Amino acid sequence: MRALTLLPTLVSRLALVAPIVGMAVGLAACGPISSTLVLNDTATAIEGAGAVGAEKWARFEYVSAVEYYRKAREEEAYSDFQAALDMAREAQKFAELSRLRALSNPKRGALPIAVDPVPESTDDESTDDSSDDDDDNTPPGSHL
Repeated sequence: MRALTLLPTLVSRLALVAPIVGMAVGLAACGPISSTLVLNDTATAIEGAGAVGAEKWARFEYVSAVEYYRKAREEEAYSDFQAALDMAREAQKFAELSRLRALSNPKRGALPIAVDPVPESTDDESTDDSSDDDDDNTPPGSHL
């Protein structure tokens, strides 16, 4: 009879302990999981950079991305997941930079990124008679 009265207490204690044990197991696996996810994203970023010709048009950045990625894979193989994560993030930065540089390289036939056209000013304002009033004494070009 006493065992039946202890059963609800035991179940409630297990209900409290189970999530804590589950979180501890989950946190122990975070290193391998997070480094693998970042390494997969890095491989995709490097492939994207290669697809736009980064190996030719942004060689330094592309090779840096590939070498950081190679080193990240090596560190992951040695179970040094934090180092693998750090190397993979560096590789991602270089892969994105190489992609952007390759896309904006003028030799490739691409337009430079973030260039806004600036209207050219004309020195000869005497040809535009529609907006000038000769009656006021304002200097030319200050009618803004």
